[in-house]
Amino acid sequence: MAAAGDWTAYFVCSLRGTDAAPPIGYLAEALGCRGLVVMSEPHTEGLPGVRDGRYGSVQFELFGPDRTEWLNSVRAIATAYDGSRWVFQTAGTPRTSRSPTRTGLAGVRDRFTSEMLERYCKTLGVDVFDPSFYGPETVYFERKVVTAPDGLVLSLDQAQAWLEITPGMADDLPG
Repeated sequence: MAAAGDWTAYFVCSLRGTDAAPPIGYLAEALGCRGLVVMSEPHTEGLPGVRDGRYGSVQFELFGPDRTEWLNSVRAIATAYDGSRWVFQTAGTPRTSRSPTRTGLAGVRDRFTSEMLERYCKTLGVDVFDPSFYGPETVYFERKVVTAPDGLVLSLDQAQAWLEITPGMADDLPG
């Protein structure tokens, strides 16, 4: 989808999760441009009244057209809950001498927030949280998804059906 400036937006909000980094990293290298992957997931695990909470995460990864120490990732910053604690990670070269992170803070969760992610994206000309940035042809929708009850155990056939996996489907793909 076309976005403001020279950016194109790619969204995947799958129930089963997604990893946008591989396609965006590949496209940045193949097309000779920059690619940006961002994530801002509120931490709802353990909140009162929330049945199926999610682990929180704020992530930023900038890709470039040239190979780097790690594929073609230019800069990555993330704060995420790993299931037992909050972790903070950075990789690559900071874009400026003034990093948007607050590494001196005692609380790991506050070292890279959604507000900081928004400011960092704006330095690249991406107004990530403003719907008008994505253009007049953008369509937003929300779909309520019923998840399996807590403690449900699926057979292999049931899990493959739920994940839309067709056994043997990849057998004919070139190796």
